[in-house]
Amino acid sequence: MALSAHSCAFRLWRALGAEQPVSRLVLAMLLAWLQERPLPTRASNSNPSPKEKNYLRSLAAMNTLLELQFAREFKKAVREAYPQLLLALLTQVHYTLELNLVTEPQRGQQAQEAAMPSPQSTSLEALKSLLSTTGHWHDFAHLELQGAWEHFTSISTYAQGVGLLARYRALGA
Repeated sequence: MALSAHSCAFRLWRALGAEQPVSRLVLAMLLAWLQERPLPTRASNSNPSPKEKNYLRSLAAMNTLLELQFAREFKKAVREAYPQLLLALLTQVHYTLELNLVTEPQRGQQAQEAAMPSPQSTSLEALKSLLSTTGHWHDFAHLELQGAWEHFTSISTYAQGVGLLARYRALGA
């Protein structure tokens, strides 16, 4: 059975996380990349500029963090880095909203491309899973039951979402 590139890469990340000091370093590196402000990509097919590489690296870090939150090798390191990850993921959600990276599939797009999650939905999923995988599931569930996650899907209601999250975190702390 052939393994996908994604599966092989995830196995490598997990192998790196098997040693606690290394898992902390990996998370620190991904966190640094996540904190780089993403910039929109150009429409041309030429090589990406250094700023566009930062954008791509930030999105790749977000996708990797989403996966690693569920890996047992990274559980302790993710819990330890929770405050920094929370702020970085909140910022990433804002960046993707600010850049209007939520895109609707165009007619004629292949089914596989249409099924790929947007950077905004991935960043929101990473934020939600951070709460649920680090022992803050009460906050996650309360926000879910109140429909508060919808506030994180629009730049105009983002601040309300952050306010609700902060309120529930303060009550649950």
